[in-house]
Formats: sequence, structure tokens, C-alpha cells
Amino acid sequence: MKQTTLHYKIDQDGNVEESVQGIEGKDCQAVTKPIEEALGNVVAQTHTADYFTSEENWRAGYDVMTEGALGDYPDD
Repeated sequence: MKQTTLHYKIDQDGNVEESVQGIEGKDCQAVTKPIEEALGNVVAQTHTADYFTSEENWRAGYDVMTEGALGDYPDD
């Protein structure tokens, strides 16, 4: 079984940076959601390569990065 690791870095202004390792796809959101809700307002999210391991998430990320070019996916 793959180990899951959550890292938190808190700067001097109280801003929290969270990173997740060992979880693929959307499962990381289920793990971090209760913590994020307890911390407060989420300012930004950046997904790692592990998030895009499923085709559904990869296509969703591609659509966002290409400003919504739905259906215009590169050949695999």
C-alpha cells in the first residue's frame, strides 16, 4: 500500500501551504477538505501530476489550461 503524506507550511503571516503525496486523482480532495474547512478561506489550489492520473481529471485540467477548448485534445 502506498503511503500518504500531508505537508503543511505556515508562514509568518499565518498563510498555510498544503501539499499531498501518495494519493492519486480526486481522492486527495476528500482527505484535505475537512482540514481546509477548519483553516478557513482557500485562496488558491494547484494540482500535482498525481491529480491528473485519471483521464477524467487530465481532460478537465487540459480544458482549463487551454481556456475551455472542449473536445480539442491532443492525440495520446
